[in-house]
Amino acid sequence: MSELFTPFHLKDITLRNRIAVSPMCQYSAVDGVPNDWHFVHLGARAIGGAGLVVAEATAVTPEGRISPGCTGIWSDTHTEVGPDLIPTGRVLPVAGTDLDLRRARLLSDPGLCGALDQNFVLRRRGPARLQRAARLISPLSGLRLTVLTTKPGLQVYDGHLIRLSVPGLRGQIYGARAGLCLETQFFPDSPNQPGFPPARLAAGDIYDHVTDYVFDRPAAAKSGP
Repeated sequence: MSELFTPFHLKDITLRNRIAVSPMCQYSAVDGVPNDWHFVHLGARAIGGAGLVVAEATAVTPEGRISPGCTGIWSDTHTEVGPDLIPTGRVLPVAGTDLDLRRARLLSDPGLCGALDQNFVLRRRGPARLQRAARLISPLSGLRLTVLTTKPGLQVYDGHLIRLSVPGLRGQIYGARAGLCLETQFFPDSPNQPGFPPARLAAGDIYDHVTDYVFDRPAAAKSGP
């Protein structure tokens, strides 16, 4: 019985104990996207002491999320880059690649290329000017970040090149992948790629774009344990 509460090592993952919560289908997704119920329900399990919480997808579309603590991007394609990180001009599907973030994934997932610095093509849905681009969710605090934008692209950089010697908050030294950048933008190298959305602003034109970074915490999570 005592081994139940000892750490368990699985490749690069260390679980703090051997207690696992089995998959739980909630059947509550709306248009394939989990709602506050999923965030609060799975978040409560995550802070309940179990070493592993297995979340089963409830969505039936590629846009469906999976669980708190994961990242998701509403994008079907990305702009290919060469060895020098300059776009080649080709727009490629993310399906079947390490860049497929249409379903939520942990930021620590080793399958995320190990060096994420990529422009994602954002697919517009409906007539709304502001469109959802990405969402981050914390399983510990329930805090959620949603990015909405009028821009056509989103550059995602996982900070794999961060090497800072200057202490940050509370004296913390930040290393590789200590942060995450979500940069709304026109596609890189747009002036040299005729197939990309134009980024030119002519004399007399008005630059009118909006990006909102919305932080919130589901009401149920605030009143939880």
